[in-house]
Amino acid sequence: MCKEIYLFIYLSYRIRSFGAAALNMCMVALGGVDASFEFGIHAWDVAAGDLIVREAGGVSIDPAGK
Repeated sequence: MCKEIYLFIYLSYRIRSFGAAALNMCMVALGGVDASFEFGIHAWDVAAGDLIVREAGGVSIDPAGK
């Protein structure tokens, strides 16, 4: 997991976290950030954010690409 985080940080301009997965995803839906990337979270942690992103016309996928 650390290897992926270091690669993500290296390839990113800036990283922000707003404290909750759903809130991070809402920032994607708003257009305030380009992407949201989370590790080790449960479905209920992202359910609301996923719905908001999809309703805004965005795409939400899991690490398997589903």
